Amino acid sequence: MSSGAVEAQKVVVGKTGLRKFLEQNVILLVLFIMIVFMAAISDDFFTTDNIINLLRQISILGILTLGQTFVLSAGNFDLSVGALLSLASILVIGLQPELGVGGAIAITLVVSILVGLCNGWLVGRVKANSFIVTLGMMSLLQAAALVFTGGMTLQSQEPSFATIGGGSLGGMPYLVLYFVIAAILFQLLLNHSVFGRKVLLTGSNSVAARFAGVKVGNIVSWTFVISSLTAAFGGILISSRIMSASPTAGAGMELDVISAAVLGGTSIYGGEGRAYNPGAWRTYFGDYDELHDTDGDSVSVSDDDERIGLTVCGWDRFS
Repeated sequence: MSSGAVEAQKVVVGKTGLRKFLEQNVILLVLFIMIVFMAAISDDFFTTDNIINLLRQISILGILTLGQTFVLSAGNFDLSVGALLSLASILVIGLQPELGVGGAIAITLVVSILVGLCNGWLVGRVKANSFIVTLGMMSLLQAAALVFTGGMTLQSQEPSFATIGGGSLGGMPYLVLYFVIAAILFQLLLNHSVFGRKVLLTGSNSVAARFAGVKVGNIVSWTFVISSLTAAFGGILISSRIMSASPTAGAGMELDVISAAVLGGTSIYGGEGRAYNPGAWRTYFGDYDELHDTDGDSVSVSDDDERIGLTVCGWDRFS
């Protein structure tokens, strides 16, 4: 092969690599453009208080998205996360008078594990459709939250509980630290561990995974447990931050979580997932929510605006 042909081939490979990188990280590009735009129209955008507030806003949903990433990577959906967040926030406050903060948190996490195991057993063992299973679980958990509270908002009277979601370390909120640490750990688990490779193989081709010796049912069950634990943790954090709990705290959150995971680089068909990018989607809409007019008043972002943003940012994920 001539030197000219070799150079031409290198150029083609380089262009292909760049195109693949841009396709996989399109949300990061959009986020960068959004940040530049925000910095240009607002002198307050890059202030420390505003950045910390923005990171705090995205942290809880970001944590839920990390768990959803595992479920999607294995080729399934978990629509019960929003309802489970609501129930977890209620349990962790409602059980405090009898069990204390530690006991209430422990019971809440055990309940979330049981929910995950139930979802995982029905999907992984019984081979039921994950959409139907988790949709039914969502309705069940919503009903349980309403029955437990009687439709009322619960209040926590434990000062120590407020530190979990409302404290800070060196000026950085615990919420942000939780999210950053979880993102790093989940990225390592999904893309740099034997378990993660089994999850991706299961989502890519469950039959091939079974022939390769992967216990697909167990892998699917564990992904749902991980998703349920992140939802419960999110419920604990949100109730700790505001020291109250509502039976509708997580209503509709499941769609935001799935959207964040998909736009972050996780395939809705399974077999591909990344834990570090989903937060970028929430940061993008966090920036969007932070828009200010010339008088300094906040400009709200409607659901329609968010759907437009989803379409613009994520069309290639569904092609």
